[in-house]
Amino acid sequence: MFGVRKKTWQAKALAKSKLYRQFLAHQLLDQVPEYADLASKKARKSWDNFDADDALRYVGLRTYKPVSSGLGGIGAFLLGAAAGSVVALLLAPRPGTELRTTVKDKAMGYINKQGVNIGGEKTASA
Repeated sequence: MFGVRKKTWQAKALAKSKLYRQFLAHQLLDQVPEYADLASKKARKSWDNFDADDALRYVGLRTYKPVSSGLGGIGAFLLGAAAGSVVALLLAPRPGTELRTTVKDKAMGYINKQGVNIGGEKTASA
C-alpha cells in the first residue's frame, strides 16, 4: 500500500519538475518535423484523391448532369402531357367551339364588370 502511494507521489513530483518538463518539450520539438512531414504526405495523398462529387454527396448534393437526367425528365413530361390531354378530351363538358365561346363570354363579362375597355368585340371561331 505504501509502495503504491510512494510511486504516485514520485510521479506527481516528477511531472512538476522543471527539468522533466524541459525534457518532454525537447522530445516533442524533436518529433514535430517527423509528424509534420507525415501529415503533409497524408494531406497531399488525400488531395490527389479528392473528388468534388464525393464532397457534394457527403453534404447531400450532387452535380448537375443534364445528359443523364434530362432525357428522363423530358420523357416523363411528354408522357404526362399526353395523358393529361387524353383525360381532358374524355372529360370535357362541352364540344370545343361551345366551350371556347362560353369561356370568352365569361372573360368579357368580367372585364366589362371591372370597367376595362379593350376595343371591339370579336366572336370566337373554331
